[in-house]
Amino acid sequence: MGRVQDERIGMGSGWTERAPHNAQDERSEHPRTETTPTQTLTPPPPPITLSRRGLRIGGIVSPAPIRAARAIPIPFAILYAGACLPMNLKDYIRAIPDFPQPGILFRDITPLLRDAAAFRYAIDLLAERCRDNPPDTIAAIESRGFIFGAPLAQRLDLPLVLVRKPGKLPAANLSADYALEYGVNTLEMQGGDIAAGQRVLILDDLLATGGTLAAAVRLTELAGGQVAAIGVVIELAFLAGRKALVDYPLFSLIQY
Repeated sequence: MGRVQDERIGMGSGWTERAPHNAQDERSEHPRTETTPTQTLTPPPPPITLSRRGLRIGGIVSPAPIRAARAIPIPFAILYAGACLPMNLKDYIRAIPDFPQPGILFRDITPLLRDAAAFRYAIDLLAERCRDNPPDTIAAIESRGFIFGAPLAQRLDLPLVLVRKPGKLPAANLSADYALEYGVNTLEMQGGDIAAGQRVLILDDLLATGGTLAAAVRLTELAGGQVAAIGVVIELAFLAGRKALVDYPLFSLIQY
């Protein structure tokens, strides 16, 4: 019968051999044992589907689709997008009038945080924005910047530096003031948290007038870091906060 070549994917190039029939062997004291071709069946791979919840492999929905997908050959675009279908993040931002004071329309991110798929999609988009301009570390601004900074740092396997209000960091030795409508506020950083020359992504939930982010930029540069980019989830474009940050790359996921 000759060699039987197994060409199934994943089976390698193994083969088995069947000896040709020989009448003399049947009369031998020790007849030759005839073998038959063997074939190992490989079960089909589990189906891979996409949903708003993420990546489904067989009957399992992965809560961390990028890590789960590394072992299977799927397109990079799907892997990088977190295996979520495109979403309109504005659908998950609630407008609350007259908060925190009359005349202000507050953009509330809590509906986004309550929806696991939308929150994951926002982190996916932030990670994608870093792909062509990768930072060495992430500096997140108190307090809602922490909400997005921590999962993004974990996703990108980067250090997370905290930019906080006065008196909150035990070893803060750097500070920067920024103007409010009625007064001045201050942000602080622990200088040793950023190494000289490190490329830093400064991250917050909102860009309004740009004062808070400008203070974080000054802290980063005082620590010896370089501002790789500034990222926010929501930008209130009508307040023209970009003018205070014109010298730095800036991106936002949602604009009003």
